[in-house]
Amino acid sequence: MHSDASVKLSDSLALVPSSFGWILSGSRSHATVSFNPTVHSINVDTLTHELDNMVRNFWNLESIGIQPVQEKLRLSTHNAELLTNFHQSFKIIDGRRVVHLPWKPEVKLTSSNYDTAIHRFNSWTRRIYANTELKRKNAKQM
Repeated sequence: MHSDASVKLSDSLALVPSSFGWILSGSRSHATVSFNPTVHSINVDTLTHELDNMVRNFWNLESIGIQPVQEKLRLSTHNAELLTNFHQSFKIIDGRRVVHLPWKPEVKLTSSNYDTAIHRFNSWTRRIYANTELKRKNAKQM
C-alpha cells in the first residue's frame, strides 16, 4: 500500500508519507501503548591478536614515513652542515622570521649570463631547423 495521501487509522492517528517513509502522526491521549522489552545477548569470542596488530600498524607513524626524533638525528655531513647554517642564520626581525638561503659552495654566481644565453640560442636554432612546421611559424612571427 503506497500512496501519496495519508492513511487514517483512527480518529486521532494517521500514517503520513514522508521522504523517510511512513510516519505515525496524531494524538496519544486515547492510545494505549504496551512495551515489552526484549534483550538479545550475543557473545563472540575470537582471537583478535592479528587484527590488533593490523590496526596498530595502520596507526603506527613509521608506516607513513614519520620516524622518531632519535632516528632523524642520523644526518649526512651535508645535511648536518645545512642544519647548522640554518640555526646560525635564523633571526626574528620585526616579528618576521629571516634565514639565509643555503647556497651551494661549488656554484659560482657570475654577473653575466652570456654563456647560458648562447647555449639556449643554439639549442633553439637546432630545434627550429629540425622541425619544418616550427621553422614556418617562427619565420611568420619574425
